[in-house]
Amino acid sequence: TLVVAPTFLNTFFPASALPGGSVPLTFTILNSNRDNAISELAFTTDFNATLSGLAISQLPADNFCGVGSSATGSSTLSISNVSLASGESCTFEVSVVIPANAAAGAYSNTTSTITYNLGSTPTTSVAVTNTLNVYKAPTATMVFLESQATLGDDVTARFTVTNTDDANGLTAGSLQLEQNAFIPGMVIKTLPSANSCGSGSTFTQSFVNDAFSFLMNNAALAAAATCTFDVVFTLPSSGVPGEYVFSSNAVSGTVSGQQLVGTIASDTLTLVTAPTLSVALSSASVLPGDPLTATFTLSYSNNASAAVTGVGFSIDLDASLSGLLSTSSVQSDVCGSGSEISGTSTLTYSGGSLTPGDTCSFSVTLQIPSAAPPGTITLTSSELSGTVNSSAVSNSSVSQDVLISGLTASKTFVTNPVLPGSATVLR
Repeated sequence: TLVVAPTFLNTFFPASALPGGSVPLTFTILNSNRDNAISELAFTTDFNATLSGLAISQLPADNFCGVGSSATGSSTLSISNVSLASGESCTFEVSVVIPANAAAGAYSNTTSTITYNLGSTPTTSVAVTNTLNVYKAPTATMVFLESQATLGDDVTARFTVTNTDDANGLTAGSLQLEQNAFIPGMVIKTLPSANSCGSGSTFTQSFVNDAFSFLMNNAALAAAATCTFDVVFTLPSSGVPGEYVFSSNAVSGTVSGQQLVGTIASDTLTLVTAPTLSVALSSASVLPGDPLTATFTLSYSNNASAAVTGVGFSIDLDASLSGLLSTSSVQSDVCGSGSEISGTSTLTYSGGSLTPGDTCSFSVTLQIPSAAPPGTITLTSSELSGTVNSSAVSNSSVSQDVLISGLTASKTFVTNPVLPGSATVLR
């Protein structure tokens, strides 16, 4: 802020401005004269003379500094008809847009001579100067080397951080990507080596608020320098298909002693998966020798990008319980033309096809062995597999428990039949 004597007009920009950004220029006008009012105050300021392409983006509403006061202009600001009583002040803002191609530096902004009436006497005050400091903030980009992936895959995100200032170095650079905010359960497999973005730069994974994040700290880049590094993530074993737009926080760093905030890094990862599988049993407990119906349901998300074909899974019944068998015959076209569920000691489903939003179910009858020991058994499927857009996809296995009871009960009347009024024993 530059203060002229006597105190009359103060103007100031923020401490820093970035190319392409918008910043406010704040004006404060004070009538410090104890005896006279000010009227018809006017002045101009040529922003294009300050920095070529510097332009006004927003003006204050009329009457901002007394009735009739106004602000006009696009590259040259004109203030007119300001009126202030003795001892009164007013403050207003004009927003200006920094040209996207502006070079880093300090740019002087000077008003014209200020004219006004002090009481009834025409008066002038000297021009006021302020400085616009333009800094080049760092930029960051990211790109997934695999634009499409399935559950359980490793994917590589390539980050590029650039110091856009061609005269000054960048220090204390930082960047954060909270990957779990986009795909829950996604974890880092491989971090970049230390010093991959300048001497002293570090790369870590943090766990905060039940979520994993990738962090870069202490990046250091020479003027106009760039660093590139890869982070390898592992996708979870289960999830919802769809297009996921990953966005980091804004990269930041210090240039010429000024803390600057730059751009975010963003890219889209398409997650393709097989349908999900659920298993429902007709009873939670059975006796040895009993039949048991298992109903299988395949569900394919509305978020899926394309149809899935070749869906398949298997369940090894004998591995769950020796002698457990399916007594159902082969079933065809149960979830899509050409699909089939078959098998006795191992159930095999193959050839399924579903479009986004589809759900289908089918059932098989299982026979519990008559000599089955009491206890809980677990039916566990393999991972589901399939194909989407010529790419192999998967989804997690599922399990379902059933209790084989070791208790049985029977009853009989010892004397049967009996005469009316006679006694008998129920054993």
